[in-house]
Amino acid sequence: QRLANSARISTSAGTASTQPDSGTAHLVVSLNTPDWLKQWERYEILSFLGQGGMGVVYRARDRRLQRIVALKFIVSINPKTAQRFTQEARSQARITHENICRVFEVGEVAGQTYIAMEYLPGEPLHIAQKHLLVPQKLQLIKDLAEALHAAHLQGVIHRDIKPANVMVESRAA
Repeated sequence: QRLANSARISTSAGTASTQPDSGTAHLVVSLNTPDWLKQWERYEILSFLGQGGMGVVYRARDRRLQRIVALKFIVSINPKTAQRFTQEARSQARITHENICRVFEVGEVAGQTYIAMEYLPGEPLHIAQKHLLVPQKLQLIKDLAEALHAAHLQGVIHRDIKPANVMVESRAA
């Protein structure tokens, strides 16, 4: 069985903005799952996946639909930032493309805004690129260009495209 690599954009896309986010307060995120998150009836938290500038991400099980998802929580408590986070989720949800992570829902729990999105098993591009052959890298570039083009056709500009935000999945070809 041959494996093909596929690159998928895995972070929220949004409309480009040049406005600074003044007055933002950030929450301190612990690697321990907060109690309110452990008791959430909608999703079961399975593991901590990572933290970036905008949010913290967990791997979780959707209890209603019985599927694994990635849950991204915003780390800013600035209402304007939370509004932008929600708008970015809506923008990304409009895009249907095999190389763009699907958004399932956006919501709030215990005062925390979140996005439930497709869980993408694999490695971030900055790690995966070390063991990819040149033809595989060229295919990934093509896949990413097509994904970004699909987003641009919908008026969505990804504001944080970088290797850490691109997941490389291995799948049977």
